[in-house]
Amino acid sequence: MKISFKPFELRLKETFRIARSASDTRNVVLIKIANAEEDFLRDFQHGLGEIVPYPYYGQTRELALELLPVVAKIIDQLSTPQNLFEVRSIMEKIHDELIRIGKGHLAIKHVESAVGGALMDLCAKLKNEPLLSVIEKGLTAEEVKTFKFPLTSYTLGIDTPERMKEKTREAVGFRILKIKLGQSAEQDKESVRAVRSCTQATLRVDANCGWDLPTAQALCEWLPTQDVEFVEQPMPPDRHSEYLELMKHTKIPIVLDESILELKDIEKNRTACHGVNIKFSKSGGFLPCLEMVRAARKCNLKVMLGSMIETSVGIGFAYHLSALVDWADLDGNILTANDPYEGKGNIAIREGRITQVDTKPGIGITDPHGQEWKNVRAAD
Repeated sequence: MKISFKPFELRLKETFRIARSASDTRNVVLIKIANAEEDFLRDFQHGLGEIVPYPYYGQTRELALELLPVVAKIIDQLSTPQNLFEVRSIMEKIHDELIRIGKGHLAIKHVESAVGGALMDLCAKLKNEPLLSVIEKGLTAEEVKTFKFPLTSYTLGIDTPERMKEKTREAVGFRILKIKLGQSAEQDKESVRAVRSCTQATLRVDANCGWDLPTAQALCEWLPTQDVEFVEQPMPPDRHSEYLELMKHTKIPIVLDESILELKDIEKNRTACHGVNIKFSKSGGFLPCLEMVRAARKCNLKVMLGSMIETSVGIGFAYHLSALVDWADLDGNILTANDPYEGKGNIAIREGRITQVDTKPGIGITDPHGQEWKNVRAAD
């Protein structure tokens, strides 16, 4: 198999602010995997993936470009996977090699997510099947039985109360809104009041680690008065004992995001929250995230599937797993102004619900192999 890549700058529709940062663009890396170089030129003969760096965990585009030649060296010697089991086997080889050369296991997750996704997409395309069909063959009978695509939330970044009202009115068709918080307690209350004043939609809030324990306790007491469904990551991940304290008295469910990176974090935090937010980029892709969903179920935790700011390629894989979770927050591509794959995938959001809209092979997306695509030279 061969691999190629294309750096891409995503522009946001407007400045996106959370408790710890603000941005107008996001840099991602699109990748293709094919059996041979000529297959890059043919529709539905190449698998697509997207590297979405999560700097909070040391993931960068520069590191991704450094690791791609190592990945190329490994897959150059391997045959195309025929099912999810074979994809898993290839990804284990890639993981072991990246660790062997001294890369931290958290910092490589964004690359693993993209490569695993591209391999799954290629496998489905060469079988001439939609990815959904390939995935269902790797699920348990109970998982297939309960498979149902959910509504997704639409995210409102931190802004002035008046602009929060405008954003709420602009979120046409979405019945669930997620409000970014993490300023002072009074500012956060103003944001929630502003949104609630002009909608009856279900509200969720995300503090992105922005509160200390007293603020979290006070706001978890107040937020139910605004009919807020749950609070996401109120405090930093290193405050485990404070989460245990918060759980003793909170009147609203607590969902952890930044605290949940990999499988072991599910068990570690089972008594520190009511639910977990799993994201492909931070956790290594579809297969690791599927195992995390299963682990969360065993711990009696609710599961939310989240996203980064990404194109319809990266988020397309998350759409497929969303049918196994309780809550979805998969609007990352909708927040962008230049998603090159908008409307081309098999699964999309229609009136706030994740919906199958086509049955083309794989995720339903191909990309012409122009000069902007560069072949990855395998590491020596």
